[in-house]
Amino acid sequence: MSYADTRDSEQLRFLETPITEFIWRYQSKSPNPKRRTLFLFPGGMGCQLFRAKKLYKDSGGPGQKFHYDKVWLTLDTFLGDALKLKMHKDGDGVYRDLNNRIIIANGSVEIFGLTPYDRFTAWCELNNLDWFIFGWDWRRRLDETVSFFLNQFLPKFRSTVQAKTHCDPLADFILMGHSFGGMIVDLILRQNNPLLAQMTRAVTVASPFYGYDGQIHRWFEGESYFNWLGTMNVIKVITSFPGCYTLPYLDMATYLTNQAALANDPEFPLLAYPSQLDPFNLVPNQYPGNTGFMLAELQYALNIYQTIAAPLTQYADRFFNIRGVQIGDTTVGSIDWKLLTGSFDPSSSPISNGPNVPGDGIQPAWSTRLVTLPSSHWVNVRGDIDHMFMMEYDLTQQAIADVL
Repeated sequence: MSYADTRDSEQLRFLETPITEFIWRYQSKSPNPKRRTLFLFPGGMGCQLFRAKKLYKDSGGPGQKFHYDKVWLTLDTFLGDALKLKMHKDGDGVYRDLNNRIIIANGSVEIFGLTPYDRFTAWCELNNLDWFIFGWDWRRRLDETVSFFLNQFLPKFRSTVQAKTHCDPLADFILMGHSFGGMIVDLILRQNNPLLAQMTRAVTVASPFYGYDGQIHRWFEGESYFNWLGTMNVIKVITSFPGCYTLPYLDMATYLTNQAALANDPEFPLLAYPSQLDPFNLVPNQYPGNTGFMLAELQYALNIYQTIAAPLTQYADRFFNIRGVQIGDTTVGSIDWKLLTGSFDPSSSPISNGPNVPGDGIQPAWSTRLVTLPSSHWVNVRGDIDHMFMMEYDLTQQAIADVL
């Protein structure tokens, strides 16, 4: 088996435990014809990642299996394990993990035993929603996650649950994505897969359909929580994540296509392109040449991003976007992006923030809905909320209930 096949096999093996837990929860409840299955895709950096203790060997033969240590998110992540998340391409163009030690996802991150979705899953229990948190590797290309979910996970999930419960868990199911996870949901809806016929709702919460400033800052400044490990070291790790190349502000072509709709948002209009430079259409000295930034991956990500931002040809009637709006203008809404002069110095960033706009503290409200959907499919959650914990608020849960 190849590296990619082995990684998928290991990922599927790890998912056996949460599938078993789903079955236990399912069987512990009284039969109810109104039950529905809900798959939640956590936000970016919101899924736990585990790293194999031993390296994958190309000469190791089929069926290689590994034991794992949690690499994201633990105290050791801040003490140096963050640098172990770095990726690289092999000769066949496949992304591998550092030192060929496979990394797989496993549920949502935990902080002192708590997750950003505890109150949400409790709410699901009270509302006849049989929930499943699908851990995904937010570093990897989004289309790889979508293919794995549809072609490998869902058939295994369905057959395993049916064998134990004699019920079809996909008879009526919901896809839900928080933040970056919503882009996965959007991309799933673009697939011609017969399993989606019984998907009755797809919902995103605080998902950046038109990008945000944070990813651009990270390519030049690293991440403040980890920069003590060496800012340039951190930047080189971040630039090695192919999935994150879909996250900067929208390309100019997408902006021009949607300019009128973005400007005509009745409450949160985008009146001008949010950056001096288009993140996807390059000019000289736009990106540094010594950080590992991958121009070819940026082009690959542009194709994925433009698919996500395009009008939906099917399932649009089932797709809803929930966006968070804090009190006041609290969220970066644009950036000033200067060209580099001389050698790149991460302590002197060419990126500075423009004025704040309404949003959830991370994602501006103008970015967190697909403008080609009917306005009745955009739901605003206003109040004392926070992007990371959006799923935990009563207001968000009520908004979800209203669209389900």
